[in-house]
Amino acid sequence: MVWRVRQGGAADAVLSHGAWRLFQLAQLLGLSAGTVRSLRPEECRRLVAALDAFPPAAQDAVWLAAFERHYRDEVLNAIAQNRRRGRWRTRFTRPSAQVVFCIDEREEAIRRHLEEIGPLHETLGAAGFFGIAMRYQGFEEHASTPLCPPVITPIHHVAEIVRPPEAERWRVREGRSKWWDAFHNAYWEIKRNFLSAYFLVDLVGLFQSIPLFATVLAPHRTAAARARLGRSLLPEVRTALAVTRGDDGSEHPSTQLEGFTTAEQADRIEAMLRNIGLTAGLAPLVVFTGHGSSSVNNPHESAHDCGACGGKHGGPNGRAFAAIVNRSEVRALLRERGIDIPADTHFVGAQHNTCSERYTFFDVGDIPETHATRWAALVRDLDEARARSAQERCRRFASAPKDVSPARSLRHIEGRALDLSQVRPEWGHATNAFAVVGRRSLTQGVFFDRRPFLISYDPTIDPEGTVLERVLLAVGPVGAGINLEYYFSTVDNQRWGADTKVPHNVCGMVGVMEGALSDLRTGLPKQMVEVHEPMRLQLVVEAKIEVLGAIYGRQKAIQELLGNAWVHLIAMDPDTGELRIFLPRGEFALWDRPPSPLPTVPSSFDWYRGKSGFLPPAHIAPAAPTA
Repeated sequence: MVWRVRQGGAADAVLSHGAWRLFQLAQLLGLSAGTVRSLRPEECRRLVAALDAFPPAAQDAVWLAAFERHYRDEVLNAIAQNRRRGRWRTRFTRPSAQVVFCIDEREEAIRRHLEEIGPLHETLGAAGFFGIAMRYQGFEEHASTPLCPPVITPIHHVAEIVRPPEAERWRVREGRSKWWDAFHNAYWEIKRNFLSAYFLVDLVGLFQSIPLFATVLAPHRTAAARARLGRSLLPEVRTALAVTRGDDGSEHPSTQLEGFTTAEQADRIEAMLRNIGLTAGLAPLVVFTGHGSSSVNNPHESAHDCGACGGKHGGPNGRAFAAIVNRSEVRALLRERGIDIPADTHFVGAQHNTCSERYTFFDVGDIPETHATRWAALVRDLDEARARSAQERCRRFASAPKDVSPARSLRHIEGRALDLSQVRPEWGHATNAFAVVGRRSLTQGVFFDRRPFLISYDPTIDPEGTVLERVLLAVGPVGAGINLEYYFSTVDNQRWGADTKVPHNVCGMVGVMEGALSDLRTGLPKQMVEVHEPMRLQLVVEAKIEVLGAIYGRQKAIQELLGNAWVHLIAMDPDTGELRIFLPRGEFALWDRPPSPLPTVPSSFDWYRGKSGFLPPAHIAPAAPTA
């Protein structure tokens, strides 16, 4: 009957009739045909009237709540069953290496793969500026850049300087750099001038087409050739960060507030180590990894960078943290405060490029020779982890290979970052859905498909919730801001997003507009949210509800997020694992869904011949859709 009606061309009018709607409602309510026949006409009309009393404007909120609840139940089921299966609930065995990443959900994959490759590796998550709020001036840069959350105004200036043994190479480079800067500035001014730009096209247009075609047709080789040319013209010199200012001004003297005093350094290192629960059991190698993103012809590139660093790259923050904590004076102060860093522990700063998966290490020459073997093994494992992460990412790109090795997948991912015509170099924060504040054992070994923000926190060393309050104030607004930015840009991309990026032009270095004339576009372009599932952030915190309730009562910023339901809070008891959901009315309701078994896949290393013993299989949590 439905088929005949649709073929008749009047489907909308007929199918919206009460009989069809009553048929659908009866299916939903489980009413049989006999039961419906026995109803009086006024009873049938009353049933259908219940649908009319539920307007479409009210249905949207219910659909959203149901969608969020469905995903939340799957995630909580995975966490509840995994909390005692994951490693590093306690550090009975000293890790071979510890790698601290930003809380960014794009780091979830490389963390998971690294722990699978090296069972004695431990990963942790912290806000990507690592507590080092500074104005950073890179090598040969003319201005400094604030690297910290936008709500912080940094007062300390940290510069990248040449190491003393490199003085001769620096003189050669400096002389050549002056000529290059003069040429670059003159060329830039000619391009910006209305009259000279007209003649510039005729003079150098043909020559500029050569590197343009080379970049499009052979991006890998062109980038490598440019790098070789740059190294031959400007010799590389080893640098360091001027992070220390003497209490009497003797170190790095300047009229500005250059660097940090030793006491200031100890304060920041102590706060960060306590925040992530790394006050004991430190590994011989600890790597603090900032992150950033690099792509070609992408006005929205900063939206892919580290939010905790104000939309900039976080590598300098990781490098500054390592340079500070490696100082013996800082370690002596930390020892007095109850944090005893072993003498054989060495910190290294690094940066992970979330677009190309490239890993960069800083000040590698300072690593002790006694750690050479460990360091080589860690670098090898990180190389394998980033290749596996690239292979995992390729399934979401329509043009990416789906059945090739990790090495070939990595080459494809690197090519996307170098491709001049690529409008989807990476998905950014797309598919972010929840955050976990707690020990790594809650999520370690579960496939969460690059969807959670993972924030390290140990409730066993913070009974009063002092550290937790700092963590929530720092990462709560950041995670909620990223989540809501993607939410609104997805549900109405034309009004709250930026629509397609293909016709975008940069306008005045302040924003983008469409073509040659339009309003400035806000939000995110369609190519950054095509695979995103819009839902509010689910925040799982491993803490007592009494502690969370006290923090909620004191902090107005958290009240605004939770009380207005911009973020959903779920508390997990550190002792019992009991889960309770925070309601906007200010109370916690017990989550009592019956557990369901998780699907499992074999681990790449089914057996590890070492102190860890047998590795449990990897568990799979719900994943986001593919493109």
